[in-house]
Amino acid sequence: MSKIEELKRNAINLIAKHGFDSVSLRHLARATNIQAGSVYGHYKNKNEILLELLIEYMEDLITAWSEKKKKLRDPKKLLTAFIEVYVNHHYAHKKESLILSLDIRSMDKQNRAQIDLLTSSYENELISILKKGALAGTFKIDDFNMTSTALKSLLIGICGTYCLHEAHSQKQVFESLLSIASNMLKI
Repeated sequence: MSKIEELKRNAINLIAKHGFDSVSLRHLARATNIQAGSVYGHYKNKNEILLELLIEYMEDLITAWSEKKKKLRDPKKLLTAFIEVYVNHHYAHKKESLILSLDIRSMDKQNRAQIDLLTSSYENELISILKKGALAGTFKIDDFNMTSTALKSLLIGICGTYCLHEAHSQKQVFESLLSIASNMLKI
């Protein structure tokens, strides 16, 4: 593992455990066994680290979804795959998911706008699925944006609560989310 990868891994661990505002570059350097000044050789400040971590997280999620949806056309299968990708990604990146949920508020406007752009791109995929389902008569939807927001909140809330604990398996979380979404869309 390169020093930059180790630095990012340590940043994820420290930020997830203590919160972005409580982690200093000195703290990060100490965890990586480098001098604090060495961190500046890679990043201008800790905001830049947070931005890079969250961009990587969102880009990985978008890429995973893009790969999964390639051969799917049926709205039900697309919705199922969308939920599956989200749950799988959340489980694979629990700490990054937590950081996105809690520490995005620590970003400045410019950095936040970059993450918001990626998040909007991902959310537009869900809206597209909902529109396909409504056009096909598969989903009953009154307001696409509101329904998308409700489903997104469901995914974030359930995964944020249950994916972090061992009480529920990944399969249980996925099946519960799919059932709730199906009932919501009157499938």
